[in-house]
Amino acid sequence: HNLSHIISQTKLTLNEEDSEFLLFMNRFSIEGRYPDYISNITDICTYEFTKINLQEINKLIKCLTENLQ
Repeated sequence: HNLSHIISQTKLTLNEEDSEFLLFMNRFSIEGRYPDYISNITDICTYEFTKINLQEINKLIKCLTENLQ
């Protein structure tokens, strides 16, 4: 799914940091769908990388949830 497009279909406005994070997540998920990228993803997804990005995802989920109500 194109996360930026989904957000654009709502009344929400994201700050630049959150918008860029969604673009990053879009690129990351697209690469994950293709077998050629799997070895790259396993190299990139260290424990620390995953921990930081999950924190960002949870922060964004909280923001979106609060603003959609």
